[in-house]
Amino acid sequence: MWHDVAAVRECLRTGRATALARSLKREYAATWRALEPVERREILAAGSASKREEVAGFASAGRVAEAPVLFDDLVTLPDLQAKTYCAALETLYHEYADPIDPNRARVYLAAALPHGAEYPKIFHCAARVYFELGDRDRVVQMVAAGKRNDGSLWLIRDDMALAPMWAHPGYAELFAHLDPPLFRGMDAARAAGPAAVRRLRAGGSPGGRLREFVNLEWVDVWADDEETLAALADLPRLARLELSAHFRGPLPTGTLTRLVQAPTLQEFTFESSGEAVRPGQIRALRTDFARRDLPMPERLLHVALLFGTGDGTAEQSGVRDLVAAMDSGVPAVRQAAKRLLADRLTAPEGGLRPGDGVLPAGRINSDQAVLADRLAELGATLQRRPGPATRLAVVGEQHKGRALAYLDAGVPLILESQLRDLLDRVAPQPLSGAAGEGEELAARLRALLTSPDEANIKLAVDLARQGGLPPGLLEELIVVWKDTRLGRPVRGGAQKLLAEHAPAALRDALAGAFARTNVFRDSAASWDVMSAVHDLAELCPGTIDEVRLLTLLIARRDPDRFGRMLDVIGGWMTFTHLPPYVLELTDLGHLRIEQAGLVELPGDIGRLSGLHTLDLGRNRLTSLPAGFAELRNLRNLDLSNNHLEQVPTVLFAMGGLVRLSLGLSNWKPPWPVHLTTLPDLFDGLTGLAHLDISHQHVAALPDSVRAMPNLVGLNLRGTRLRRLPEWLTGLPKLRQLLLEGASLDDDATNRDLIARLRGRGVTVRTDLADA
Repeated sequence: MWHDVAAVRECLRTGRATALARSLKREYAATWRALEPVERREILAAGSASKREEVAGFASAGRVAEAPVLFDDLVTLPDLQAKTYCAALETLYHEYADPIDPNRARVYLAAALPHGAEYPKIFHCAARVYFELGDRDRVVQMVAAGKRNDGSLWLIRDDMALAPMWAHPGYAELFAHLDPPLFRGMDAARAAGPAAVRRLRAGGSPGGRLREFVNLEWVDVWADDEETLAALADLPRLARLELSAHFRGPLPTGTLTRLVQAPTLQEFTFESSGEAVRPGQIRALRTDFARRDLPMPERLLHVALLFGTGDGTAEQSGVRDLVAAMDSGVPAVRQAAKRLLADRLTAPEGGLRPGDGVLPAGRINSDQAVLADRLAELGATLQRRPGPATRLAVVGEQHKGRALAYLDAGVPLILESQLRDLLDRVAPQPLSGAAGEGEELAARLRALLTSPDEANIKLAVDLARQGGLPPGLLEELIVVWKDTRLGRPVRGGAQKLLAEHAPAALRDALAGAFARTNVFRDSAASWDVMSAVHDLAELCPGTIDEVRLLTLLIARRDPDRFGRMLDVIGGWMTFTHLPPYVLELTDLGHLRIEQAGLVELPGDIGRLSGLHTLDLGRNRLTSLPAGFAELRNLRNLDLSNNHLEQVPTVLFAMGGLVRLSLGLSNWKPPWPVHLTTLPDLFDGLTGLAHLDISHQHVAALPDSVRAMPNLVGLNLRGTRLRRLPEWLTGLPKLRQLLLEGASLDDDATNRDLIARLRGRGVTVRTDLADA
């Protein structure tokens, strides 16, 4: 009866308004809107209250411009839910709505406001409507009413559409008990007026306009020009700053130094090109400036080193200035100075000779007793004070001016890494125990280093420092060093071992951004951990096994509420076979290996018995091993975009699966391998709720799919299916059927079946015109 307007009108003429109301559904919204208002209201009056609310839902699902047609009828009814009146008001000022009609607005307000006490959001919506009508005093009245009725006043405070109201004398007083609003965007801030703006989030490099806002205390800003930095430095009350710098060239060291030293600034977070400078580092820099009363040239250098400005301030500085920077109270400044000194300092010609003395200046990573023994093998000595035999001095961190004094006295300076390289050329450091014990010692240390007991980890670190480090344990040491839950002596010992035994490229990489990345913080997601490991490996290719390091970090971290997750994605880490150490993560809950080039899975994949989600999309798998069926807790499996020519039969023994994706993306050029048939075994997947076979060359569904009692969603997009099987209407829980791009025949049989599915409440998406 709802297929056309004439049929509806015939029903109304014969007194069947109640039947019309009962049968009205969302798919008939076009017919509903085509009726005259008096006809729609007659049907609404004959329908139940729940049916009226259902009609209100048509407005949310339809185009914004059509919503008032629906609400014009509904707001005349007295028994709608309060939130429906509120939704009606919202349609009036929607960003895509037509200009507001004052007469319609007054009708909607009259209907909605009596329900404000029950649903205080109505007062917020009414304030927006009155604002659009230009009645500012009524806006204040509505906000006051919302406040009296315990409405969410902070939502009104943060509504940027009402930003100009902050210039109204009574508006700001209503929010005096709350924190000041966070204005989003310069347009909103300027609309509110400089006096009202204390917190601002702005993008697009606002430049000198920021100086207008003299009351600013908190700023989150995107900047790509020096003028924005200078304006921030001039703000007289700025206390907190989050700055995301997107300069195309170098950062201006001088202006950045002014900003760092702003007297009112208490917290400063800086990010540029993925590198972050933490507030604690900037506070330490300011403290160091004040404690040592550094002259301006040194302050400029330290800022350039910490922020990596790249404008020549650090790069063109002399050796003496960089050696002085090794005395900074900020570790990141010292590390940056050390990296530049590595290219400026060189060992004396001829290296070390018998009788030479080596003088440490500052804190070094190497155990001094071990270093003295190594020097003694060459006939050299480790000195405590300079003397006639002093051949060179080793610059360490926080040397308290000693390295400068040695430099001024003409003693050659080198870095600890350069001394270690010098010693290794003459007398290489043994990296294993006694002959034949290397592998056994490595296995013992590995077990200790990966132990949950800190005492075992400490024992391993002590053994390695005393007897040498076997090869292949760098990844374990990195994990120990980064585990912030361990004691400082243990982590410091691991750091010293890395400094002594890691290749130079790895040492430099560890001293960079990775040193400032806390992969053990609670908020670090598996993606963050993978990204940090990938960035580290890119800086020192070939020095570590990045997948192994990632696996060790995931194993060491506390699992979240969804269990442990190992994330290898985006082609960053590639391997054709799953590394065996991944299978040691027996409590892994979620494994994602996407676009890694995987061609097969190991037969003992079932060792990962805790897996509930396995994402193997965009690999090159052609089959699954029989042991896959041992993953009895698996609920979600993504095998999309692989090279499967047939569905692995092992899947049909996994009745606990809830989601299964075998689909392909709509690749151009076409994907090289497709499924052409499906086995008639789907009745074994009794728990499956969602099945995706999109863009496969499947022309028919097997009858066993009809025996899937829990199937909710079926994705057949892009398949070669021409005829929909009749039994689809008998799937008891089916709620979504996706058919876009499928090769369906445009005939009455398919159209009738789609209509019947929709009549049962199934969402069907298809390219068939008007279907």
